[in-house]
Amino acid sequence: MITEQRQALLQRMRNVLAEGKTLIVLGWRDSNHDPKTRQISKEGRVMFYHHAPSSLRHNVGLVVSSRFIDHKTLERIKVRSETHPVVLSNGEIKRLLVACSDLLHPVAVTPLVVKTVALSDVVETPTPVVSVVPAIEMLTALLDQGLRKETKKMEQQPIDKFARLFKAEAEKSGNGLVSKNVVGEIRRTAGITTTNSMMVTEGWLEAVVTEGATNAGQYRATEKLLGHVGEEPPIESTDPLVRAQRLVAEKPAIEEQITLQKVVLLELEDKLKKIQSAEALLTQLEALMK
Repeated sequence: MITEQRQALLQRMRNVLAEGKTLIVLGWRDSNHDPKTRQISKEGRVMFYHHAPSSLRHNVGLVVSSRFIDHKTLERIKVRSETHPVVLSNGEIKRLLVACSDLLHPVAVTPLVVKTVALSDVVETPTPVVSVVPAIEMLTALLDQGLRKETKKMEQQPIDKFARLFKAEAEKSGNGLVSKNVVGEIRRTAGITTTNSMMVTEGWLEAVVTEGATNAGQYRATEKLLGHVGEEPPIESTDPLVRAQRLVAEKPAIEEQITLQKVVLLELEDKLKKIQSAEALLTQLEALMK
């Protein structure tokens, strides 16, 4: 799975769990569990099934499936619940679930018992003041450090590089098609580990099967892939003077970002003071209940 798709799916899974809904994993055998996923299954927020159940819970927010689920079952489930269209490897599912572990484990809450006490027994606890200056200084130092770093050739995203190379080969062929072997070479050059068939499943490529053949021998770019062609990223100059001029031109934008960060930090400091005041009040109440 491409990085941007993995991040989008992870955010989708976290949203579902944050809303209190259930996540369903299909095509999962009991032997696929490791200690982490087995513990997750016991929490009840994620349900693992080898075969699709006859009915799904009403609060199911998302269904993901491994490569061990058949196509007909997946299509049937799509009708009844929101389903991620791309099948995942067991390892991918495990990594995504572990990344959601903070939303899966319940937090124990100790009930607060209030006792009536005399006002004279209440001890006022001073609220500590946290300075925001060290954080601002650290942020400024990090930005200054970034400005002093040597600039390198701007890196392309793997899918962008793949799109440009694929388009070039398709134009050479004259019919917009690229053979499966060439597609494999382009994938390796661009740094994409996904297989040709998975790129078809994910909507990047369209498989073309010639008459009399049983498997796809050529591929055509989809609109989704062509949307990543764009322009070649510029190469940074090796001239120190040119690099220095570019960095100086970025100064106003960086100063603006520092100002914005200062505002954010001040807001956080104010919120932290309120939290500390609340903590002090709770501490007083707990002391009175003893």
